Amino acid sequence: MKKQKWLMATILGGVVTLGMLGFATNKTYAQEDDFYVRKVEDLTSDFIKGVDVSTLIAQENSGIHYFDTKGNQQDIFDIFKANGVNYVRIRVWNNPKNEQNQGYGAGNVDLQVAKTIGQRATKAGMKVLIDFHYSDFWADPGRQIPPKAWQSMDLSTKSQALYQYTKDSLTELLNAGVDVGMVQVGNETTSSGLCGEAGEGRYTLFAQGSKAIREVSQDFNHPMLVALHFTNPEKTSTILNYAHELSNHQIDYDVFATSYYSFWHGTLANLTDILKTVADQYGKKTMIAETSYAYTLADGDGQPNVIDTPEELYAGNYPATVQGQANALRDVIDATAKAGSNALGVFYWEPAWISVGSHNRADNLAKWEQYGSGWASQAAIGYDPNVSMSNYGGSEWDNQALFNQQGQALPSLSVFKYVNTGYGVAPKEDERPQMPGDPLDELLKNSLLTNGQFEKDLQGYQIDAADYFNIVTSDSKSGKALHYYRQDQALSATISTSVNLTPGTYRFLASAQGSQDSQIQLVAKHKDNQQILAQGNRTSLTGWMNWQTPSIEFELTQNTTVDLNVLLNGAAGCWGTMDNWILVQTKAATPTKPNSPATPDSSESDTGETTAPITPTRDQLLEKLAQQLQTAKQISSADYQVASYLNLQAVLQQIPDTTVDATLTQLEQHLATLDAALAALTKVTKPLVDVTQVDHGQIFRLYHEKSGQHLFTFSVMERDSLLKLGWQLEGTAWQLANEGQAIVRLYNPFSGEHFYSANQAEITQLVALGWQNEGCIGGSVDKRLGKPVYRFYYRAANGSYTHFFTTNQLEANLLKKITTYEGIAFYTL
Repeated sequence: MKKQKWLMATILGGVVTLGMLGFATNKTYAQEDDFYVRKVEDLTSDFIKGVDVSTLIAQENSGIHYFDTKGNQQDIFDIFKANGVNYVRIRVWNNPKNEQNQGYGAGNVDLQVAKTIGQRATKAGMKVLIDFHYSDFWADPGRQIPPKAWQSMDLSTKSQALYQYTKDSLTELLNAGVDVGMVQVGNETTSSGLCGEAGEGRYTLFAQGSKAIREVSQDFNHPMLVALHFTNPEKTSTILNYAHELSNHQIDYDVFATSYYSFWHGTLANLTDILKTVADQYGKKTMIAETSYAYTLADGDGQPNVIDTPEELYAGNYPATVQGQANALRDVIDATAKAGSNALGVFYWEPAWISVGSHNRADNLAKWEQYGSGWASQAAIGYDPNVSMSNYGGSEWDNQALFNQQGQALPSLSVFKYVNTGYGVAPKEDERPQMPGDPLDELLKNSLLTNGQFEKDLQGYQIDAADYFNIVTSDSKSGKALHYYRQDQALSATISTSVNLTPGTYRFLASAQGSQDSQIQLVAKHKDNQQILAQGNRTSLTGWMNWQTPSIEFELTQNTTVDLNVLLNGAAGCWGTMDNWILVQTKAATPTKPNSPATPDSSESDTGETTAPITPTRDQLLEKLAQQLQTAKQISSADYQVASYLNLQAVLQQIPDTTVDATLTQLEQHLATLDAALAALTKVTKPLVDVTQVDHGQIFRLYHEKSGQHLFTFSVMERDSLLKLGWQLEGTAWQLANEGQAIVRLYNPFSGEHFYSANQAEITQLVALGWQNEGCIGGSVDKRLGKPVYRFYYRAANGSYTHFFTTNQLEANLLKKITTYEGIAFYTL
């Protein structure tokens, strides 16, 4: 499983009621009249309808019980069997614990845990797929970390260890009565290879794993299929090349498996083609080893979910509802079956990984740590580079489970049972629910751009650093996309296209995904004089296939040729794609009425005569605008609510630094927009900090050369005192938000380190360890409004280890190369 947001989640504790999240309570999920399952034609009776329940024991140890759709408590395997499940997949990690015997989390699934789950599945009449990761924790395209005990081994020694471990483990499972029907040699073994071997060495390991399985199968006279597992089927040539290379290396295996998540992995038609091609060209059986879909976008345990925004569901085109989830699962089964008789079936990933009881992260943390029911525990920090103090914790998959947050089976679980026959009255194809507000359906069809999806390659576009761009058919929202990559140094480029427009109000959007060191900014300009019509904030990209879609609006009073620009900036090694440039008219210009006796701006004199309004001169407008700009720039972020403050800042960015050459109409527009933003400012009602100590909302960054320590403060008094003690002022770190989740400053009296966190559970834990709470220094804002504060861990000048925080992207990129990056601490202004 590829977890997309491990490093991007900001961990915020908070009490949320069930009603706020929209979860049903005390509900009986009988099969209702409007629920349906479309029949899949020609589905064989032995088609695999599997589930991966690797976290089950940890969930049950955390106090979770499971119920059928009518609310009756039952053993989960009885619930699965009653709903048509016939196969259970279990991942196995070599030694998912640290030296203190503390589990890494995500089920702490070693061989003993897998044996327990396997025995229960076998007792329920199900076969078992054993998924060897050959790691002590997560193995996926992002990392294939060898087990701790194998990390110093050369390839020959490692391959022998893998062979023996596989053989011994399977022998123990079969002796324990587990009905193992299939075994995976590795998990999502794509670009990162297998067990730390990304080159030719991976094939040696594949061969040794397969050899061990064949020998145990023969020794026990117990048939077991050998499966190899890949992912990213949307990258057609790449995934088919894996099958080609396996054939070239004469690897002995039976099943070519892939993950398929519709929000990441392309179309179902392409999936069918991939499975059919592998079967036809290489004679292999095929399978979907992992799939899932969200039934809600609400979070259940205080740990941000991997899929939590409507845009992330656009690619799948299913709504985040129980019926949408059911349709998504049914359609994956259908696409797999269409690949032919060699297509074995589908496994649903972690359908029972729900909240361990509370919607408050702090309440759940102890259970996650003790039983391993979260995605990662603190113990994994140091072994897995993707785990840090800022992101370890609970399930990031609870909204994609086939059980609700109270452990009650959802109707979507019954897809496995009804998919052979169909259930209910399915709507006609053109009546099926669609994603509300899907920009592909709603905006693209009305877009004024003729090549906004790059289907005509670069026709109509200009790029000032064209050598680093090309058109691709992968990593797109649909069809083609504009790809960028530069390895040797930072990339700064402008991509632009021109369009002739009539008077009216327009909205320009563009989508992009890519490396976290990339930023895009949308700008609309008058083509003739390059005057800025609208300019958006810089938008940071957040990783592979995490699409960001910023937008800007501008108004035209006459026919105008407009340049639409996307400014791209990225550090060395940056990569990504752009797609779906959209321009729509949101409002037509209001027609004038020259024959009207009076206009809305005219007035009536005391004598009853209509008089024209007094029109300010150009100099008067310039003076008034200058006064209002001065007022706006003095506004402190500490005094006003975040949304209204950011709205003012966005307006200020749209007004050019110099307005001397602006037309009278433009000056009037600037002034009206600015006046409206100032009027909309809303005072903070319950400020987090004392505004009398704040200087224009600045959080100051200071540095002490002798100790190598940094300190952040909003207090002018503290800043001045520290300067007298030899500290150096390095400038403004970020702007203070005076509402939201409190950012707390803590002090370690033993090491002298200061630390900053908005994570209440982390704060509580550090105080318990002897850290001193020095109070709040502002608020962490919603990630959609703020900019990330990156957290690093490094060795200071005095030899002690300390943390460092920065919002500067270039500084962060440099530090990632020389320090330990711990993720995003919180979001600020």
